[in-house]
Amino acid sequence: MDHRQRYRGRPSDTDPRAAVDTIAERLLVADLGNGLPQRSPGRPAAPPLKNRVPGWTGGHHTRGMSPAPVRFYDPGSTACHFSDSVLVRCPRCDGVARFERRTPPEPRVICRSCGLCGPVARCGPPALWLRAGTRHGELWAYNLAHLDLIRRFVAASLRERAPWYEHGRKMTCVARLPAWVKRARNRDEVLRVIDRMRDSVRPG
Repeated sequence: MDHRQRYRGRPSDTDPRAAVDTIAERLLVADLGNGLPQRSPGRPAAPPLKNRVPGWTGGHHTRGMSPAPVRFYDPGSTACHFSDSVLVRCPRCDGVARFERRTPPEPRVICRSCGLCGPVARCGPPALWLRAGTRHGELWAYNLAHLDLIRRFVAASLRERAPWYEHGRKMTCVARLPAWVKRARNRDEVLRVIDRMRDSVRPG
């Protein structure tokens, strides 16, 4: 048999793949001799426990990384989505009541505390229940769903809305909020006010 056929499938000494295989075999033998676990050629070896940095996850460090931002996407809700059922102050007992705008034959105030159920006075609907003053201005909401929308908007550090080329209303509820509500430096203060407004509504 010709010697060229005998060594046809064997890589030559100048083949770079042979050099890489030789280095990988030497590293594997060194790891086994030192009592270290076997490592793959494409992954960095784990440092010793006494020299390992806290937060080490296979070559990636998690210490010092900022948490993922809280995202909010504007659903496009307007005041018409929340104005049909409004939480108001009862004109009889001064408690929390509900102003139903579309109850036939005319809008009426329904209060579970004193039992009031009748049309509103000629002077207009009662005062809103969900309203609170701050050092920047007054914050108000029609009902708990409206208040929850405002809270999710204020708590978010990443606020998104539909692009300009999409059809739909641009001046939504959150778009009409005052500038002091949208500022990040007022976030904690506004959230405390919203939580107090929400706690003022007794369940039921």
